[in-house]
Amino acid sequence: MTEFNKTDREKRENSAVMLGRRRLGKNIFLPMPVTLIGTKIGDQVNFMTAGWVSRVNAEPPRIGVAVNRTHISADAILETGKFSICLPGHDYLGKVDQCGVLSGRDFDKSEIFTTFYGVLGDVPMALECPVCIECTLHETVKGESNYFFIGNIEAVHADPNCLSGQATVDPEMAGFIMLTMPDNRYWNLGMEIGRAWSLGKQIPLPPALGNVDDSDQIPHDSSIENSIDNSLENRDFYDEA
Repeated sequence: MTEFNKTDREKRENSAVMLGRRRLGKNIFLPMPVTLIGTKIGDQVNFMTAGWVSRVNAEPPRIGVAVNRTHISADAILETGKFSICLPGHDYLGKVDQCGVLSGRDFDKSEIFTTFYGVLGDVPMALECPVCIECTLHETVKGESNYFFIGNIEAVHADPNCLSGQATVDPEMAGFIMLTMPDNRYWNLGMEIGRAWSLGKQIPLPPALGNVDDSDQIPHDSSIENSIDNSLENRDFYDEA
């Protein structure tokens, strides 16, 4: 690991300040999606609110979630090797927040939402959520305070009323919720402002490096696009549960 002496750090910090930057603490968070993590131990269904969620692999499709090691949801995932990630809409914001402030060790949260099951048979999902994802545990990364669970996406279930076009979820119709920390506030997504993998092709290119043969073409990793195209072609989103 590169080490900097105090003088080096002060010089770099002063340089950033001169450019109008303000230094914040290291415990910073990106805006994040609000989700419900569904688990089950024995007959006990539990839903936990989580924001530290991200796709981690394109093909095979995998998604990850960070859960505090003291939570009962972490125990359930480690014991069963299964969990769900549901994306709620803002109409249920109060209930979603309640699932985050109440512990499944102290309260029965099974009736806060209507539970349904999919292809795995015993992984609870919330019917009120526009989109739910069934996962089997692929890998567990153990942190000092949290586990990061990486799950194989086994099935995706969506409310047809929030679909726009072929197997595409419309975020506005779904009413997805975002969370910011450390101010701990909920937000909606707002309006569409552009198309990915498109806007960057409409502005002047920077100088090309030697490994670019045609400066008119923008090279990029198309693996995500290809995996999405394959999913649409195979109609994965319309698989029957």
